[in-house]
Amino acid sequence: MKRMVYPFLAFLMFLLFSEYSYGQAYNFIIYSVNEGLPHGQVTDLTQTPDGFLWVATAGGGLSRFDGHTFQTFTIEDGLRDDFVMNVFIDSQNRIWVSTYYGGVALLEGDRFINPFEDEMIDNSYVTMITEAPGGDLWFGTFENGILIYDGDSFRQLSTEDGLIDDAIWHASWEEDGLIYISTHAGLSIYDGTTFKNFSEEDGFSGDKVFKMVTDSDGLRWFATSRGVTTYDGDTFTPVTEIDGHQLRYIFDIHYSSEGELWIGTEADGLFRKTDKTFEQITKREGLSSNYIHRIFEDRDQNIWIATDENGFALFGGEDFRLFNTMYGLPSNEILSLSKASDGTIWVGTLNGLSSFDGRRFQNYPMFDPDPLRNYVWDIHELEDGTLLIVDYNYSLKVFDGATYRPFPPAEPLSDWYIYDIFFDSRGRLWIGGDSGLALYDNGDLTLFSADDGLTGTMIFHIYEDHLGQLWFGTDSGVSRYDGHQFQSILPWQGLSHYNVNYITQDWNHNYWLGTSGGITFLPFGEFLNPDSMINFGRQEGMRLLETNFLWVDVVNEILWQGTNGGLQSINLNTFYSEGTSAIQHHRLSRYGIGIETTHKTAIDVDGTLWFGSGAGIVILNPENIMMQNSLPQTYLTGILLNGSVPDWSEFRREDIFRYGRRIFPDIRVPSGRNSFVFEFTAPEFLNPGNISYRYMMEGLDPDWNNPITGRQSVYASVPPGEYRFYVQARYGLGEWGPAATYSLSISRPFWQRSAFLFLMGLLLAAGVYGFITYRISHLEKVNLANLVDEKTADLRKSVQEQEILVKEVHHRVKNNLAMICGLLELQAATLTDEQAKNVLRDSILRIYSMSLVHEKLYSNENLTEINISNYIPELLETISHSMNLKKTGIVVHHDIDDLTLSLDTGISCGLLINELVTNSVKHAFNGHQNSPEIFVAFKESGSGKYVEVRDNGKGIDLDAAETKQSSLGLTLIKSLARQLNGELDIETNSRGSRFTIHF
Repeated sequence: MKRMVYPFLAFLMFLLFSEYSYGQAYNFIIYSVNEGLPHGQVTDLTQTPDGFLWVATAGGGLSRFDGHTFQTFTIEDGLRDDFVMNVFIDSQNRIWVSTYYGGVALLEGDRFINPFEDEMIDNSYVTMITEAPGGDLWFGTFENGILIYDGDSFRQLSTEDGLIDDAIWHASWEEDGLIYISTHAGLSIYDGTTFKNFSEEDGFSGDKVFKMVTDSDGLRWFATSRGVTTYDGDTFTPVTEIDGHQLRYIFDIHYSSEGELWIGTEADGLFRKTDKTFEQITKREGLSSNYIHRIFEDRDQNIWIATDENGFALFGGEDFRLFNTMYGLPSNEILSLSKASDGTIWVGTLNGLSSFDGRRFQNYPMFDPDPLRNYVWDIHELEDGTLLIVDYNYSLKVFDGATYRPFPPAEPLSDWYIYDIFFDSRGRLWIGGDSGLALYDNGDLTLFSADDGLTGTMIFHIYEDHLGQLWFGTDSGVSRYDGHQFQSILPWQGLSHYNVNYITQDWNHNYWLGTSGGITFLPFGEFLNPDSMINFGRQEGMRLLETNFLWVDVVNEILWQGTNGGLQSINLNTFYSEGTSAIQHHRLSRYGIGIETTHKTAIDVDGTLWFGSGAGIVILNPENIMMQNSLPQTYLTGILLNGSVPDWSEFRREDIFRYGRRIFPDIRVPSGRNSFVFEFTAPEFLNPGNISYRYMMEGLDPDWNNPITGRQSVYASVPPGEYRFYVQARYGLGEWGPAATYSLSISRPFWQRSAFLFLMGLLLAAGVYGFITYRISHLEKVNLANLVDEKTADLRKSVQEQEILVKEVHHRVKNNLAMICGLLELQAATLTDEQAKNVLRDSILRIYSMSLVHEKLYSNENLTEINISNYIPELLETISHSMNLKKTGIVVHHDIDDLTLSLDTGISCGLLINELVTNSVKHAFNGHQNSPEIFVAFKESGSGKYVEVRDNGKGIDLDAAETKQSSLGLTLIKSLARQLNGELDIETNSRGSRFTIHF
């Protein structure tokens, strides 16, 4: 943070911090309803061995706390009511609670049960739960005395047995074997047989005794209804006031492991006794409430304060304290700090100058009515004991304890914003500002700029090293001046940032440069070797980079960095010995990134660090804040499977819990359930923000993941396999604590399992075999098809050749038959015998009918079949022409179906029709018919065919025809019918004849 603050912004800051203050002298960390606590009244606190804190509330149930979140148990989880009076962990690590409406409850698994139904305790108002050295549980009640449970049964101690009262608040077993019992009417000391009773009449400060503790000197302290009472074994001594404060009800008293006595009052906060003195701690010092109900010390010796109205608070020890306006400062915004030679601490604020003498603050206003004109930016003590300050106007003033006056070189620097003033070992004043560097020596003012070798124009910090060389942090690197010349390291030469805000040295004389981008380490003697520099930034573990100051704690070997959000520490011992940067962040604040420090305000006061902030002066005890904590233990708190909480009974028959925290069973899930969210925590209360985690999924991650501050890790789409999840925590950059582990496995899908792969292998082998077989068969078929095609082509060629040959044969046969017909016709022409001529004419017609078949065949595409619908009509036409039927008047009719016949059948049918028609022409009419007609039909009938020839002539005499053995016509007809495997049917009468052949 630089000094260049515009007036209007400064005024706003003044208004802001004048209304807002931390009001803390001690580091109390407060937890109340704003942090998630279910109720503001806290009645009891305890801690389980796993480090979790258990918080009993008056109406919100019982909460388990890890430093981050509260998990609360209520009526819904088995409690009788939500007003929890006591919570106790016994030697068997069982958690017991008592509630307002009576009885006790025991945590089993993640629910509370009532273990003592129908017992007296079930209807008793239980005010105390504790355990005797022998393991018996003692339950103190408000009306029934003490109920002692040995694991099997109860026995009672009451006023009838000698107790002073039946309302019990506390019991304590002392080394001498006596039991001190605090009651509502005094003290009972029990030796196991008899009671000795003591009350206000015996010296107690109050009639009610709430608790007893014994300090390291053996002195017993009692919390009563009117202050405290001590007992040395002989005398009771009442203490009713401390430092003038009248003591009223004291509900709790605690003697810590550090030897401190803590007294919790009804309305006056705490009294803390260290050595021989008491100190009162109230809300003014940071408590959340002045109404104290319980004081508890955890296993790390932290002190917890339970209050009756505002939650509970953790006392952070004296790691740091805070002075603010409640302690007399004029403003909470601290701009400068300086320690004078007489030990006085001088403080520059937004509202003037103040001094602290070790007891109180005294303010020295600047008497300017404008609050914006009271800023004190820097303070240095002069040789005469007066103070040189930089005022609101960035000009120099001298303060002599009463008045402010200008410092001599003020006029030449009136236009400067002064960022730093420094007196070197020779008494010279160096002044750094926004316009360069000035040296004031014995009245002479010398200005330095870039022309003189100085890098940068803004000088933020001036430092003198052990050799007397001057160092200047600028807005463009760092410059060193040996009295003669400037040498510089520029940003591009390896600095972590161009703004160098602070410079210091450690005990090894090595240099540490605080920048706006972290810290740069420069070894002594390596100024001209920038390659030797080492930078510390986010990669090395820094959470914040802006450096406002650096302070070397020589005793603890720690380098402290003031940031805009708390402090960061670098362990220089670890750095020098191991080469590692053990960096921790300290917020010094309950909220946000941390308390904001101010530039160049760190001073060393007797080994403690005092620095300025926006909330007052912070006093840090480095030894306390850097105390080594035990290694943090990490626990799994939740597992989500595919985005939801699984039904754990699916993986384990019985649920297992430890202190109400589920112990997750190892799981095996199918391949589709492969996304996981792991939730984890490591209980830490002083600085939970300083806890970081690393995790790894063995079997999936090659190494640990980068550290995170969140408490959750996500794994999506995890492949099948066996895995083990690890998570660890650490404080800052310290050693990693023990790991929480969890095993899981994801089954392979059926298609990745051995049996399935074996089956697939078999199927693949079968498939390959089938393919090869098919391929071979296919190739054989292809080859065969090619061969068939080749042979078919040859056959086609041969058929074509045969068809040509057949056609040629038919053609030659037809021609030969025609030649025979021609020869017969020539022969017939020479004959004079009509009978011989008729025989020749019949032969010619028969030959022609055969010739016509061959003619039709060679002219057709099909050489084996003849179409009779063309053949028979043409045959009838030839017969009509040959026998000159027009002249005789005989008319031939035909009805021919469109049928095809083979060569032999066609020739036989042609000869048959020829014989039947010519016979009708010759013999049916003999000139006796006026309209002679012949009817020729060729039809398909069912599965066969028939030929029918009929006429309307005179008919024939079948008997006579049968006796004419020489009748060639009828003989030929019958022969042709037999060739056709047909049946000849002849019908004749005076109206004509009908010849039908079925075949």
